[in-house]
Amino acid sequence: MLKGLCKPVVMSGALLLTAAAHAAPTNLIANGGFETGDFSSWSQAIAGTQSISAVNPKTGSYAAELNNTSPSANIISQTGLGAGFLTAGQSVTVSFDFRGVASAGGVFFPELFSLDANNAVTKTEIVGGGPLFPNGNASTWTNFSVTTTIGPDVAGGLTLSLNAPCGADGGCVANYFIDNVAVVADIAAVPVPAAAWLFGSALAGLTVLRRKQS
Repeated sequence: MLKGLCKPVVMSGALLLTAAAHAAPTNLIANGGFETGDFSSWSQAIAGTQSISAVNPKTGSYAAELNNTSPSANIISQTGLGAGFLTAGQSVTVSFDFRGVASAGGVFFPELFSLDANNAVTKTEIVGGGPLFPNGNASTWTNFSVTTTIGPDVAGGLTLSLNAPCGADGGCVANYFIDNVAVVADIAAVPVPAAAWLFGSALAGLTVLRRKQS
């Protein structure tokens, strides 16, 4: 009986290790569609207003609204994304949908920061290379998606910052609606060391069973 069990367990362990080594595209952002109806999982640095809107979301029931008319930053962000699972120079894809109104110096910046273990920034990138402007029709959604590489040290993960700042121009407006935010990277579902520990535990259990039967 025991001999018959050994082969499947060994095969299962090998499959487990193989699966653990396989990385799959994973969205590191939580509540990227704001479907909780609030800013859960997001940090906020508010200038002007930030709210959750049920008016014309791209998908689902809600979108985030950042509305700014003062000469300051208006930011939502998530930090520590993928900490412990990313590798230096790895490719990630940042994407989201946006619409709104921008005038007289109102802009929108998506920024991606790579962090080391002490949360020091090892790379700063304005994703897309510069400010983004909405479609001339404020009701029309535009999809933004860029694949980029992260910094030389990402032990602390990534920070994604979405900023709707205004300049000092009179009459400045930066009124942006945002939906379906994602930062996608290839991540192993189960780290290899954990899979090896599980396999080792299974073999240890078989050893105990063999001793009892002897």
